[in-house]
Amino acid sequence: MSAGAGPRFEVRVVDEVLAEDLVRCTPAARAAIEPMVARLRDEGALSEWLLRCEEEGRDGTLLKGCVKLYIPR
Repeated sequence: MSAGAGPRFEVRVVDEVLAEDLVRCTPAARAAIEPMVARLRDEGALSEWLLRCEEEGRDGTLLKGCVKLYIPR
């Protein structure tokens, strides 16, 4: 992760959800995700990395006010 300037935001990871997602990932994806999640927990995320979610997900989940970050960014 590059140092970057600007505010950082706390990242909260729900371990149960992460574990469910990691089960479906390839070993290469897990190798990219796990260290990035650890760094995000420690350092937070720069605002420029965050993308606003649509107000409603494809499954009808209400996402207004939520953001996402793609790994690898």
